[in-house]
Amino acid sequence: MRIHPVVGMNGDRPSLNFTPIANPEANYEQQQANYEQIEQDYLSYLDNTIATLQSEFPNSLYMDDLLFSRYAMGGQPQYLEQIVENYGEGDRAAEARFLLEHHPNQPASEHSW
Repeated sequence: MRIHPVVGMNGDRPSLNFTPIANPEANYEQQQANYEQIEQDYLSYLDNTIATLQSEFPNSLYMDDLLFSRYAMGGQPQYLEQIVENYGEGDRAAEARFLLEHHPNQPASEHSW
């Protein structure tokens, strides 16, 4: 028994055009470099946004939360220092002080996402 193809189909089986990557390790390294660049661009955008918000809303109750989140993304202690210096009464100040006292030189890779 022969089954006819659906209208518009010629009955040929589709073939997958698999082209092997010449150097998969180099391709992986390029993808990693692309991801790292995207991350750096995003963090740079966040830094610019934080600076804008700090100038427009210097007394915001949420600025310490924003700075703490930024610290968590990159692990750079300057964000904790800003919390302690500029928002010492905020709800994140105690955490920032603790981290600065107990992990002052911890590398960013242990904090970054």
